[in-house]
Amino acid sequence: MDWLRLSQSRLVSRLNPEVDEKSQKTSSKQSRFKEMFDDEANVVGRACIMPSPLYWGDALGIITVGGLRAAQLRNISGVLAGRTLTASRDSAVPLVPKDELAAWATEQAIFIAQSNADDEFKARGAEVVLECGGMLKGLPIVCLGVGTWLNADQFRHFLRERKEILISFDGEFSYEEDTDDVLPRDFRSSFEVNEDILVVPNHNGSILPVGRNMWPAMVTGPSKKAGYNLGSEVTKIIEEVWSDGFDEFEEDRDVGQVDGVSITRRISIFVRNDTQDEMI
Repeated sequence: MDWLRLSQSRLVSRLNPEVDEKSQKTSSKQSRFKEMFDDEANVVGRACIMPSPLYWGDALGIITVGGLRAAQLRNISGVLAGRTLTASRDSAVPLVPKDELAAWATEQAIFIAQSNADDEFKARGAEVVLECGGMLKGLPIVCLGVGTWLNADQFRHFLRERKEILISFDGEFSYEEDTDDVLPRDFRSSFEVNEDILVVPNHNGSILPVGRNMWPAMVTGPSKKAGYNLGSEVTKIIEEVWSDGFDEFEEDRDVGQVDGVSITRRISIFVRNDTQDEMI
C-alpha cells in the first residue's frame, strides 16, 4: 500500500505514466488528494475529483484489490481499495462507505470552488460531487449566455426576476449538418450563444461500471430528474423557486448566431405561472 505514502505527483505518474508534469501541477492546484476511511477507520482510498474530458479516456484513477489493479476509474485521480465481485477478479466495487464518500466529495467541492480552475471544469466537478452524494459548496451549475456561470444561489436569484427561461440540458451546442446553414469550421470558430440561453453541462459523473450498474450511483442512488445530476439540480431549483407552478415544454428556438446566421435548436422552455395576474 505504498500509494498511501507517495507524493501526489509521484502517485499520478504511477497511475498514468503518460501524464506530463504540467498536467500533474494542474491536478495539484485544482483539487487535493484526501484519504477515505471505512467504518473501522481503515484507509480505503486516497483520491481527488478530476473530471474526465472523455468517457473512460485518460483515466487517472484505479481500484485495487489485494494490491492488484482491478479496473480504471473515471472522474477521479487516485486509488480506491475494493473487493472483487467475480472469481476472475475482472469486476470490483470500492469499499468506501456511502457517508464517507459524500463527506469526501463535499470537501472536494470546497477545494475545487476555491481553485483557479475555469468555471467549466468546476461545473463538471459539481456533477461528480453530486454523483457521490456531496454538497456543491458554491460550485457553478449552469451557464448563462457567453461565459456567465451561476451557482445554485445565483440561479435562484436569476429565477426570481424572470417569468420565462430557455434551457439546454444537453451541454454546449455543436454543429448539426442537417439544420445549420453554415460551414462546420465557421460554427466551431464563430458560434456565439444568445445571452438569454441557459446551458447545463452534459457531463457523466459516474466513476466505475460494476456489471450493469454504475458506481457510485448504485450506492448514493441520486434522483435524476433531467439528464445527469446537474440537470436534476437545476430542475429541482426551478420547482423550489417557482413553487406556485410553471409550464414546461420543448420548442425550436434561436439559440445563437454564426456571423449573422441564426442557429436554431430544440430546447426546454419553462414559463412561470403569473398568479398575481390571475388574482386581478
